[in-house]
Amino acid sequence: MLSRIAHPLPMSVRQPVTAEWSLERTAGLGPRDDDGVTVFAGPGRTVRVEVFAVPAGETAASAVAALSAGLAERCAGRLTENDGDLLRAAFWLTTAHHEFYGYAATATGVLCVTCLYDDEDDLAWARQVWRSATHVGAARIA
Repeated sequence: MLSRIAHPLPMSVRQPVTAEWSLERTAGLGPRDDDGVTVFAGPGRTVRVEVFAVPAGETAASAVAALSAGLAERCAGRLTENDGDLLRAAFWLTTAHHEFYGYAATATGVLCVTCLYDDEDDLAWARQVWRSATHVGAARIA
């Protein structure tokens, strides 16, 4: 219910993005739609969320590789994790501000999470948001 409130909340809530995907909207971030892209924003932090289908004949890994092309060469760090049927990959870099690009992928879709933040210590926050992504069809390892 709280995820329907369209202004920043003092606590984190599970925010549906589509019927299949959801993730944590952390405290202090308000939701909005930006031309079809889900955005959560607040002071010093912004999360942009997009969902893409995995084309027939491609794997989750190849879809993430295509969506993240070029990031590995310019990133300061990277991380790949398997969470049951969910493949997670992330890249982060520092330019004029701090950027984190995270992907959660299944055989049918990829959730792309971009976190922009002012404080370099917020890398842990960006990872938390990325890791909070869930897909209703993905089996989780107990």
